[in-house]
Amino acid sequence: PETTPAIVQAMRFQVRNGIGEAVVRLRPEHLGEVSIALQVDGNSVTATIKADTPAVREWIATQEALLRQGLAEQGLDLE
Repeated sequence: PETTPAIVQAMRFQVRNGIGEAVVRLRPEHLGEVSIALQVDGNSVTATIKADTPAVREWIATQEALLRQGLAEQGLDLE
């Protein structure tokens, strides 16, 4: 539940600061890391998200709509 907003915040921070990649460390630690690479063109964002574990990759896939919504609330459209 807290992870989706954390990923959105990391992506927003990246866009604001012109950073192309960020790493989010999940808790509990056995869930591993999520790396996020962003490409920004105006208000359009292309994101590549990689997760250490298959379970987290599946979870991120199920959260895509929430991630898109969170970014849209920040004025960013995820392609």
